[in-house]
Amino acid sequence: MMSLRGYYSALKLFTLELLDDIGVFNDLALGVVAFIIGSEMRLSILRKMGKGIITIIFSESLGAFLFVASGVCLYFSCK
Repeated sequence: MMSLRGYYSALKLFTLELLDDIGVFNDLALGVVAFIIGSEMRLSILRKMGKGIITIIFSESLGAFLFVASGVCLYFSCK
């Protein structure tokens, strides 16, 4: 719940107790979404698209790493 506490101080719409209680619903919603996504996946479809999926996963991971690393480098004035 650490991420929601920052919103509490900025917007002052919810109490900390309410945010702690809402965490159960957040976990439930994420579980339902994960279940729906998992039920749609079929191994035969993944095997057909295997090389493309692997390429996308690695390129997104590398892109995110480079973006964050360059941001950290600019923030701390890396040379």
